[in-house]
Amino acid sequence: MMELLLFLLGTQWTVMVYLNADNNLETYGIKDFNEMEVVGSSPDVNIVVQIDRAIGYNNSNGDWTTCRRYYVIHDNDINTINSQLLEDLGEVDMGDPTTLSNFALWAMNNFPANHYLLIIWNHGDGWRGIGDSMVPVRGVSYDESSGNEISVSRGELKQALFQIGHVDVLGFDACLMQMWEVMVNASPYATCMVGSEETEPADGWYYTGFLDDLVTNSSMNAVELATSIVSSTEQPTLSAVDLSIINTLNHSIDTFALELMRAKDQGYTNTINSVRSATQNFYEYYHIDLYDFARRIKLANVPDYLKNTADMVMNSVNDVVKASNNNYANAYGISIYHPTKPSYYDNSYSNLEVCEFTKWDEYLKGYMYNDSMGIYGGINNWTFIDTIKYDGAPYSFWGYPDEPPFYAGVRFSFAQPCTLTGILAFFNHEFNYQIYIYDTDEYLMPKNIIYSQSGISHHCWNYIELASPLAIEQKRDLWLVVYTENAYYPIGVDNGNWSAHRSYVSLNGNDWEEALDNGTCYNFNIRAEVKYFELTEITEISNPQFENDNLKLWVFPNPFRNQCVFHYALSTMHYAENVGQGFGLAIYDITGRLVKQFNHLTDYQSSILWDGTDNLGRRLPAGIYFVEMSLGTKQVSKKVIKIK
Repeated sequence: MMELLLFLLGTQWTVMVYLNADNNLETYGIKDFNEMEVVGSSPDVNIVVQIDRAIGYNNSNGDWTTCRRYYVIHDNDINTINSQLLEDLGEVDMGDPTTLSNFALWAMNNFPANHYLLIIWNHGDGWRGIGDSMVPVRGVSYDESSGNEISVSRGELKQALFQIGHVDVLGFDACLMQMWEVMVNASPYATCMVGSEETEPADGWYYTGFLDDLVTNSSMNAVELATSIVSSTEQPTLSAVDLSIINTLNHSIDTFALELMRAKDQGYTNTINSVRSATQNFYEYYHIDLYDFARRIKLANVPDYLKNTADMVMNSVNDVVKASNNNYANAYGISIYHPTKPSYYDNSYSNLEVCEFTKWDEYLKGYMYNDSMGIYGGINNWTFIDTIKYDGAPYSFWGYPDEPPFYAGVRFSFAQPCTLTGILAFFNHEFNYQIYIYDTDEYLMPKNIIYSQSGISHHCWNYIELASPLAIEQKRDLWLVVYTENAYYPIGVDNGNWSAHRSYVSLNGNDWEEALDNGTCYNFNIRAEVKYFELTEITEISNPQFENDNLKLWVFPNPFRNQCVFHYALSTMHYAENVGQGFGLAIYDITGRLVKQFNHLTDYQSSILWDGTDNLGRRLPAGIYFVEMSLGTKQVSKKVIKIK
């Protein structure tokens, strides 16, 4: 019966190993290949390898130096590769992202399965680009024959993963890759990621261990397999991260960066620098453990607002790191780039996605946040006057050389629901203008115009009251943009203050360029007036009385406009019998597409607030949705209606 069930379900896993041994790791690549053969493929698990060898490091196994594809079969000979040779590709560049994507797509097409594990085996060094020497000091998958690597900062890893589509587990059997920056880069394309914060020993992972676990239990999910990889391998550092919930960590780091700038502006620079120096670092000294940095900030003599955001970061790291195996007492599973001085900042870091939607790069560059205008001053007008200083140096505004019409925009993070009532902007003389409010895309760049208004400026500081105040119903980011026509020095800076959350310019409203990087203009002082309002309190319902049902789910209110609450309750017996068996809640749209997921629920009776957004924080349209809760073999679903 079990064999029939597995046949109907199809192959469970295909393990794809991109084994780049075209370098000084050739001997260890052959060793790891033989570790795979100790287990070999099974009816439920395919193991396929693309291995490229080098010249001059190892002369065993026929001393071939081309690139081959193998189907791994069981073999107890730990010295000789005896698996099924499928193709000899000749010499290929394993440092080319197209080579990586071609291999994965070939494996998926020829060995389809319900789940995929992709392992990139080679040297690695986190997010950065290629170094100048033949010694592999940057990137991942260094190919000695070509001198190339797959770069993260130049977008080559993302390019390959985009072509591949989605894998359940992405593994880096390579040094220094378990960085937040790499995780964000990979998060749209993988459910889990396994890698090391520190350098790895040359022999890398122990393949026999986790492959034996997988073949024995091919029903493993992504987190379980990632955990098995970590637990079966002895490394200085190795961890498994759930990329499906990394957005919470991104938000925590963004807030943490802003508060670090704020604390520096208030005289805590030396304290923060001392904490940075004491934090666990790795072979790349500028790679530090994120949790350890936040932990030490929390213990330092710094303001409570910074301690609180450090605690947010620690909690987020604990949530996303599902397993870790460390010899370092202060390594917790995720590293992050943090040079010791702003002058040591590597400009190629600015190419990364994390610089598009967080302020971590501003913090690293030494920008300082000036909250003297009261961004944290309670529910007063002019609450969101976000300015930061660049080393305290004054700058003047130069505008564009030929005074063309152009757009100037600043991104604001609204930390809680409020009503946007007005905008304040600086103009040099009287002229026509238009203001726009943009929503944001996936990377928090301007996307759709959700409000516009025209007017005429009459003096330097113009208070522009919105004809229709804009209700901001949830914590979110918006762009406030001013379009100027025939303006001379149209929008000014305020005493050398740079707007926080990034300032951009555009000549057409579509192609945006950061003002900081534009040689013809500087940042703009655009301010937002907001008035806060309280969320409507949602009435709790009384605890249910159990009869025969093991799982109960209620939605209130239903229909809902802005937010609703899912109340759930399980019988204590069913909860005790199934705890740890994938207890979660998922929301699907009417087409059956998963739009939101709440994983790892731990209480047998509780409530979950849903604000009508998807997993990326985007506001979902009005319509019919289905919420499904499951634990063990029991599940329950309800229809919920979102109205305009």
